[in-house]
Amino acid sequence: MVLRCLGGTLLGLGICLLLGGMLIDRFWPFFFSNLVQPQLALTSSSLNYGLWKETPVPLYMDFYFFDWMNPKQSLAGQEKPRFIERGPYVFREFHTKKVLAWNKNHTVTYKQTRKWVFMRSMSVSSLDDVVTTVNPITFTIASLMKDGHLGLIAQEEIKIALEVFRSKMYMKRPIRQLLFEGYDDPLLKLLDKVPTPLRPLPNPLGSSHFGWFYPHNMSSKFDGVSNVDTGADDLNSLGDLEAWNYNAYEYFRGECGRVRGTTGEIWPLDSAKKTHITLFVTDLCSSLDLRNSGKEVSVQGLRGVTFIGGENVFDNGTLEPGNSCYWSEGKAMPSGVRSLSSCRFGAPALVSFPHFYQADPAYVTAVQGLSPSAEKHQLKITLEQDTGIPLAVNARLQINIQSSPTQGLINMFRNLPTVTLPVLWLEQRMTMTSRLAWTVWGASIGVAHVSQLLLGVSVMGAVFLLIGLLLLFKNLSNGLYKKSDDIAPLLSDVDLIPAFD
Repeated sequence: MVLRCLGGTLLGLGICLLLGGMLIDRFWPFFFSNLVQPQLALTSSSLNYGLWKETPVPLYMDFYFFDWMNPKQSLAGQEKPRFIERGPYVFREFHTKKVLAWNKNHTVTYKQTRKWVFMRSMSVSSLDDVVTTVNPITFTIASLMKDGHLGLIAQEEIKIALEVFRSKMYMKRPIRQLLFEGYDDPLLKLLDKVPTPLRPLPNPLGSSHFGWFYPHNMSSKFDGVSNVDTGADDLNSLGDLEAWNYNAYEYFRGECGRVRGTTGEIWPLDSAKKTHITLFVTDLCSSLDLRNSGKEVSVQGLRGVTFIGGENVFDNGTLEPGNSCYWSEGKAMPSGVRSLSSCRFGAPALVSFPHFYQADPAYVTAVQGLSPSAEKHQLKITLEQDTGIPLAVNARLQINIQSSPTQGLINMFRNLPTVTLPVLWLEQRMTMTSRLAWTVWGASIGVAHVSQLLLGVSVMGAVFLLIGLLLLFKNLSNGLYKKSDDIAPLLSDVDLIPAFD
């Protein structure tokens, strides 16, 4: 009786599991395209849209400044520039996107506002700390002169203004002014007061107020207008940047000026399976190609693949011929930096990895106080292996100013040493939270593991079906055997012996 009940139960369960697995497998493409894909794509009602519109996890920006300890001696060529790193000065970062249009070609056009809030408890000190750093305004004027943008009359006017304001190639400023608050530069204020036809040069900033990130805070202007693929037609195109500020090409020559990659918050579904991924950075007006490290890591129980910035990112064209278009003809510098002049008002600004990590050793040996380290200075992004959702980010970059002698009427420009001066470096960082990890895990199951689950269900159903049949067969066999034992013989042995009287 027990075997019959158990066998019948397993037989029924096996049939249900086997047929259920086969049916779901047959119709899963329909379910995926109608239930899962719409939630992963960017639409006004999708789950991914809610995570994309506003920062879903704590995001931080750490700033480190290089305090220039011997500006007079190093500018005179008497000593190598010597720096002490100050930081971190930590800010909580918030992103909010405003959709401008949902387009018929499966793209969305939007603007992004970024907000930074200073986290004193996580920082080394207050924003009132004062550091000695380069004067980017005077270095920019020197660069414009070197490029032939200033005639003799304009040079004489600039020379007088520099003397009147006692402008130098370096300055002392509090951290708060150098970052988001900014400060009034007397030379720029003078340019704004001079009638346009009489100006020796246009104000490169369009404002007399300067800060490295002024007025980024609470502004949507500096990230510009982006147009990205929604993934509604193909999730392997999700997040691909199609245009920036309504253009597909910007700032650099040839392919280097092409807008490509993603902005880093959403990625194509198959990103983690690629050998390279491309990150477009609006502050650099260009893209960074990151390579697959080949290392799988675990973040909140989710498996991810880490992509890193290697020496190819800021190569000058020696290792990566395609990088040569980031430089004007004949002006490429040793590998490890990229010019931002065309993107940043003609300033002699360069971007690199912090402490010139992965750069030509000449950059580090030309100064004192820098010590590149992969652990501290490598740029890396970890993506969930099935969905491409970011699990961890350590985006590390450094801003530098190039110093070089400039011929002309201004003495302090003529004797400048040729050296790349580090100004500051930053790290944008985030790690997946345990709460959001459950959502990502569910998406991963829906994308990559349903077929495996269905196979497991079908196999389990087949096993239950087989066991159930065996148990029923055994029960039937036992029943037949028992019945044969219960049948008594028609004649006994005694009856077979004849009786004699």
